[in-house]
Amino acid sequence: MTFWEDDELKDVELSRNLTAEFSIDKKCVGYQTEHGWHKCKYNRAGAKQCFYCMHKDISKVYTRLNFTGYEHIKEEMSKQNFSIYLAAFGDSIIKCGVTRTERVETRTMEQGADYFVELMRFDNAEDAYSTENNLQHTFGFKNAVRVDRKMKIALAGKFDDAKLRAAIDLVSASEVFSDLVHSKDARRIPYLTPKSFEVSNAIDGEIVCSKASLLFYKKDGNYFCTNMKKNEGKEF
Repeated sequence: MTFWEDDELKDVELSRNLTAEFSIDKKCVGYQTEHGWHKCKYNRAGAKQCFYCMHKDISKVYTRLNFTGYEHIKEEMSKQNFSIYLAAFGDSIIKCGVTRTERVETRTMEQGADYFVELMRFDNAEDAYSTENNLQHTFGFKNAVRVDRKMKIALAGKFDDAKLRAAIDLVSASEVFSDLVHSKDARRIPYLTPKSFEVSNAIDGEIVCSKASLLFYKKDGNYFCTNMKKNEGKEF
């Protein structure tokens, strides 16, 4: 868990017995550039990231291809390989995303997907992102999956790759996209998560595992899960 203490960025390793309660209100966490994290110069409260820091954050390059302030890396990105992936959450949700080719498995694991396929490959960001947008609009694939929805999926405990395989077949049969398909190999991402648990808003026990931002801990023989995404920007 990464946090600001005064003007210094620090970390707490979440791999032991830990008790932590989180505030209700949020403060801006600052923004990230290619050189690291920077604290919010205005120390704004009310959201995990203020408009100023959101505008400065390098994430906009990778989510929207917005190079404002990062024009110097545009040419570098145009020479990198990008992949479009489909990720399945539980047995019902399919997300379509883009990431650098070498990060496909890591990226889908970071998001808490249960199955994924590296569907297409491109040698530049522009083609990859435009095709991602076309796939989302053509087939209704999700652009993002909220973490509270991921929590409900984990609680339901229903996971299979049938919907992902059907989505792969649908794209592969399309006259527009069939020639772009790189792989139809749906792969499972294994998580050692408890089969049953209670939802918690804090951390109070032995941390046992995580699934993306869902953190699981054990106390008195029972398992609990905290949605750490909701705690971004909170004091603890």
